[in-house]
Amino acid sequence: MDETEFIGKIKLYDHIIVYGAGMVGSLVCKWLKMMSFHNRMTGFAVSKKGREQLYCGEPVFGIEELLPYRESALVIIATMPELQKEIADRLSEYRFQNAVPIDQMLYHGMEQRYMLEFASRHPVRQKKIDLLFMASDNNSSSGAFLCMADLCVELRKYGMSSLVILPEYGNGEPVLEKREIEYTYIASEHWACLRKKPERREKEAALAGNKEAIEKIAHLIEKYQVKIVHNNTTYTYVGAVAAHRMDIPVVWHLRENIRIQGFDFADPERAMGLINQSDRILAVSKYIKTCMDKLDSDRVQVVYDGVSIENYYINRPVLKNTFPFVITMVGAVAEHKGQRELIEAAKVLKQRGYRDFVIRFIGKGKNEDLTALEGLVKEYRLEEYVSFLGRQEEIREFYAQTDVAVVCSEAEPFGRVTVEAQLAGCLVIGADTGATPELIQDGRTGMLYRRGDYSALADKIAYVMENPEPAAVIALAGQEHAYDTYTKERNAMEIAGIYEEVLRDRERQRKSLTDLEP
Repeated sequence: MDETEFIGKIKLYDHIIVYGAGMVGSLVCKWLKMMSFHNRMTGFAVSKKGREQLYCGEPVFGIEELLPYRESALVIIATMPELQKEIADRLSEYRFQNAVPIDQMLYHGMEQRYMLEFASRHPVRQKKIDLLFMASDNNSSSGAFLCMADLCVELRKYGMSSLVILPEYGNGEPVLEKREIEYTYIASEHWACLRKKPERREKEAALAGNKEAIEKIAHLIEKYQVKIVHNNTTYTYVGAVAAHRMDIPVVWHLRENIRIQGFDFADPERAMGLINQSDRILAVSKYIKTCMDKLDSDRVQVVYDGVSIENYYINRPVLKNTFPFVITMVGAVAEHKGQRELIEAAKVLKQRGYRDFVIRFIGKGKNEDLTALEGLVKEYRLEEYVSFLGRQEEIREFYAQTDVAVVCSEAEPFGRVTVEAQLAGCLVIGADTGATPELIQDGRTGMLYRRGDYSALADKIAYVMENPEPAAVIALAGQEHAYDTYTKERNAMEIAGIYEEVLRDRERQRKSLTDLEP
C-alpha cells in the first residue's frame, strides 16, 4: 500500500488506534500529526500493558480496553513485520473489523516524508558549527549513539558547538533532546552489505542515491562554517566525502567490527582508502584497531569510550548478601551476544544442585531469536530461573538488584555494558574475546572465562555464590577502576585535544602551501 491509498483509508474513520508502542508506532503517530490526523487518534494499543501511561504524548491502552471501538475504529498495526500476523490474529479474535499493517513500502514512504518535513520545520538554529557528527544510527539503545550524545554534551564545556546528522528515523531523538543537542535529518544509505546474502549490485545502486546526501552535507559545511566532520561509525561515509570536497578535516571513529555483525563493505578497497585518508582515525579499543584489513594502523589512536558516572554509579554493598542470587545480562538478544551460552551455564548450575539463583535478560531482539532461546529454557526446565524482560529504560534499577553481570559476546568492540555494570558495583564475568579483556583484569577487577566453555562460565558464577567476601573485593576493585578510567569527561578531554591537533596540522599545511606560492 502506498501513502496515497493509506491516506484515503484513514479518511474513512473518525477513530484511529495505533497498535504498537515502539519505533514503528512512534513514526506512525508523528506522521498522523504531521498530516493533521492527530485529532482522530484514540491512542496506542499494546498486547500487555505495563507502567507506561503515555507514549509520544498519547494514551496507552491494553487491547482489551479498546473493545468498544472494534467496529468503528481503524487499527493500524505498527510493529516489525514478524509480529504483524500474530497481532492480526489477536485482533480477529477480539473481532476488530478494520485493520491495516504498516508494510515496508508504507514505512519507507512515511520515513522519507517525516525526515524531509522535520528538516524544513526545524531549521538549524546555530550560526556557526564547530563539529558535524555523522551518527551511526538513530537508536537509543546503541552504545555508539549514546557515547556520541555524551561526547557532544561534554564538548560544550570546551566551547565547541555540535550538530548531529541522523541518517534514518529511529528512537534516538529523545536522547538528543534531553541533552539539548541540535540535530537534523539527512537520509543516507550505509555502505555495508550482509555477508550471508549476495547483494553487492543492489547495494551499489542504493549508494548512488547518497549523492544528494553528500550535496546537502557539503552545503551545511559551507553555510555554518563547520570546522571538523566527526564520522561516528564505520557504517557511514557520506560526511567524510563531503568534508574532503569542502577541504575540512575528518575524524573517523571506528566503533564496530562489522564482520562480527554479519556485514562486509560493498567495496572494501574504496572503503579502506577513504577511511585511511582521514586526518585522525580513532578506535574504541585495541581490539577494534586490529579488526580491519588494510587499515593504516600506525595512524589509529585508541580512545576508550566514556560512561556517565552519575547515571550508573551505586554506592552500596557490592554484593547484596540476599537471595535469590541475581545474574543479569544486558544487550540486544542476538546470536553474537551469547545469551545461549548463559542459558547453558544455568543448566550446568542446576545439575550441580544450585537452585537459589535467577537470570534476567534485558534487551530486545528478533522474534525468531527470542523464540529459540525461550524454547531452550523450556527444554532445560529453567522457566523458574530465567526471564526475558525486553528493553528497559531504567537499567540502573536492575543493576542495583544484581550480584553478577555477564557479558558473553563473541567480540565486544568496547563494552559499554561492562563498564556500566562495574560502576553499579556488580561483579562482571566476561568472555575472553574482543575488547572485554581490556576492561577486565581477571581475578582483580572482574572475571574472564573462555568463550564457548559454558561449564567454565558456570564455575565462575558458582565461585561468586560460594565466596561472597573475596568476590566483593573483586567487584569493588572493578567499580573503582571504571570510576577512574572510563568517564565521559576523560573521553571528551582526549578527543578535544585531538581536534586541536587536527586543526593545528591543517593550519600548518595551509601556511606551508602559502609560503610556496610565488
